Amino acid sequence: LHSIAQEAVPLIPEFKPAELSKIAWACATCGVREGLLFTALAKASVDSVDGFTPQGLSNVIWAFATLVLVDPKLQRAVAETTTRKMSTAVTAAIFNPQNLANTAWAFARLFCRDDALFGQIAQLAEEQMDDFSFQNLSNTLWAFAKVKH
Repeated sequence: LHSIAQEAVPLIPEFKPAELSKIAWACATCGVREGLLFTALAKASVDSVDGFTPQGLSNVIWAFATLVLVDPKLQRAVAETTTRKMSTAVTAAIFNPQNLANTAWAFARLFCRDDALFGQIAQLAEEQMDDFSFQNLSNTLWAFAKVKH
């Protein structure tokens, strides 16, 4: 998997947002922490951040947080885009409990407190509370406690 990750680096700029988030998620899930790959993923993700779905945004920031890879530009781009999409009625409806919980968890794990983002997560979580699993609820509560929101 490490050699595949290394071979993918020059191709990353050509990938679509869904492909970027899936590669990041797969590598993090398998514990592949290739610096050059994640540097390229971060840059390409920032460049195409508006094209990410709620799940894609959640997955890409989750991957960086899982591997404890801090990239301030990526964090800022994902926070701003996620906040903007959550504040629009059309796109807010497609943020499900898992997206909300994973996003909150990821930002908290990266010690990144963004009040606007956590405010939007809180609002949507309250609206969807009946649909939260125990895991989603516990991850969200942990995240809010961690960033003291």
